Amino acid sequence: SSNMPRNNSRRGNGSSILKLIASLIIDAIGALTYMLPFLGEFADTVWAPISAFLIYRMYGSVLWAGAGFMEEILPGLDIVPTATLAWLNERWGIANWIRGRR
Repeated sequence: SSNMPRNNSRRGNGSSILKLIASLIIDAIGALTYMLPFLGEFADTVWAPISAFLIYRMYGSVLWAGAGFMEEILPGLDIVPTATLAWLNERWGIANWIRGRR
């Protein structure tokens, strides 16, 4: 048995790629708000619930949605690609793999 995580995706490959693209866009918008002088923190308060909602709708996980919200609302964490990590978790089960449950 391999040490690499298995592909646990229940959706077709095309759907998975679209979710990855959407996740990358969500994370890019979150990172861009960090770069807006003076408006960044305000933009984060607007973007945080939108990002959390989108992550929840795409992945059905309160945990990932909450992580996305906290990542956007807390200063200095905008660079964390939460939506993309949720995609990786859905696609390959990284959360279980990291915990050693392959």
